[in-house]
Amino acid sequence: MENILKQKSIFTSDPIINCDISYDSTRVIVVTKNSEYHYTVIMFDINTYEQTFSEVIGGDPSQYIKMKTVAQNYHGDKYALTYIDDGKFRIRTFEKE
Repeated sequence: MENILKQKSIFTSDPIINCDISYDSTRVIVVTKNSEYHYTVIMFDINTYEQTFSEVIGGDPSQYIKMKTVAQNYHGDKYALTYIDDGKFRIRTFEKE
């Protein structure tokens, strides 16, 4: 019963706000927060631990961003992140590949 779980630590430069596994169990989607105006969405391959996607949301100190989770479709291959940017609702869509 040894080595039942495969695991590896992956360090992020900022605190993690949310972490989800895709519905198809191939990706881990992480939301990190650097400051009130700087969030990052990062996607990792669950088998190789390689980063497959990264995008910074915000970054301008004059902004105020509020983000929490990333939504996904039933198949787990299309994603949408919704956030508030200075009181305006924004949506960013992206895919697994």
